[in-house]
Amino acid sequence: AVYKDKADYTQAVESTNKALKIQLKVCGEKHPNTASIYNNLGVIYNHMGDFSKAKEMIEKGLSMRREIYGEKHPDTGSSYDSLGSVHENAREYNKAFDCYKKALDIRKGLYGENHPDVAVSCNNIGLAYNSLKKYKDAIYYLRKALNIQLTKYSEQHPTAVVLYINLGTAYHNLRKYKAAICSYQKALDIQLKLYGEIHSITAGIYNNLGFVYYTLKAYDEALKCCTKSLEITTKVYKNSHPNMARVHFNLGIIYKELNKSQEFKQHLQNSKAIYNKAPEYNKQQIEVVNELLNSLNMINEPAYSCIKVLR
Repeated sequence: AVYKDKADYTQAVESTNKALKIQLKVCGEKHPNTASIYNNLGVIYNHMGDFSKAKEMIEKGLSMRREIYGEKHPDTGSSYDSLGSVHENAREYNKAFDCYKKALDIRKGLYGENHPDVAVSCNNIGLAYNSLKKYKDAIYYLRKALNIQLTKYSEQHPTAVVLYINLGTAYHNLRKYKAAICSYQKALDIQLKLYGEIHSITAGIYNNLGFVYYTLKAYDEALKCCTKSLEITTKVYKNSHPNMARVHFNLGIIYKELNKSQEFKQHLQNSKAIYNKAPEYNKQQIEVVNELLNSLNMINEPAYSCIKVLR
């Protein structure tokens, strides 16, 4: 999800545009710092969900970097990564894959096979394959990224947490549920040692574990995990946050399966109230919630089409 605090990003755009004007006056267009500022602007617009503007800014920065450095340079690779992220968020997965592959080729040419930046590219390609529903390919690249990570650092590292989470999602999509639980549990164990329980990623892992248990129709275990996720999310964010809306939604769906209609309705209403604070970012989610609230009869769809995964 690209939703964030809109006011914060609006302020970030204003500040970055001011920096760009100064940079253009001092150094002009063809300067590495100018290219970096264009890239940063694009990243901000990407988080805001303005993908057209994001592409424009990042492509401008990429064009400058190719002119200044050539194709085979770390900054050029980073620009391809940024552009791939925009395409991914815009659900243009084939274009995202092409950008991530270019970044990977540049990094392998510069650093060889076993480098942290190569691991980043392998992770991104794995996510693109996951979005393209090529789950075996996704797992191959995610495991490759994890192997590089474990070679360069210990397992007790934040990147290992992310990779185990992404592997868990790919295994779940491939319907290898035991492997998914194992990957999420591994991520959770490392995360708890590194950052403790009160952390947004910890909450996300509990949510994802709940997702798998829900798919397995182990509703009591799913309820336990998602309740834990909501408790942590509430402590982390305090105010309304889209992650809270997702977990409320998940809890509502679980309570529906447990034939607890009052709790089902309450959690979906809580989810809707949070989503309605930023309707421009959450149109699809609001439609789904409204559909469920308008009828107490659960729609006959697989669990994974309803419950949300926090990546």
